[in-house]
Amino acid sequence: MVTGIQILISIFNAGLAFGVVWVTSFANGFVVPYLTVVTGIAFWLRAARLISETPVVSEKLVTVGRNTYSIMMHHVAVFMLIKGIFYLCSCLTPLCAGFDRDLFFHDINYIYLAGGTEASKWIYLLAGIGIPLLTAEGFKKIKPFMRMTLENNDH
Repeated sequence: MVTGIQILISIFNAGLAFGVVWVTSFANGFVVPYLTVVTGIAFWLRAARLISETPVVSEKLVTVGRNTYSIMMHHVAVFMLIKGIFYLCSCLTPLCAGFDRDLFFHDINYIYLAGGTEASKWIYLLAGIGIPLLTAEGFKKIKPFMRMTLENNDH
């Protein structure tokens, strides 16, 4: 039902964009943005409930949730690492010929899209989540070993 309402909102109100900051430009009246928000929240609550009932997916999301700090602290550094790899690839091979070196060195928000495709943003997303998760898990495994080593050196 929620998805149906959202589809109907999209069909009958082509312009759902509005100026949130100044509360202006409600092209379809003031009720549509609220209806959109309410049905959007209801949709994601339903999706979260379905996902939580799927053990494999739920376990992975719990891992992400428990490591949110690590992900948020390190994702920008990982994005820079990915851009650095693309930069090296553009210098050493013809594969990343469209890489803009000037923007890379002058604009921190520059994102190279491999092959010009939006799908390459998934590289940034997966690496930005995956590398901090792998690092956090690695530290969890190393921590007991380091603690044991330090305790043995104290005696």
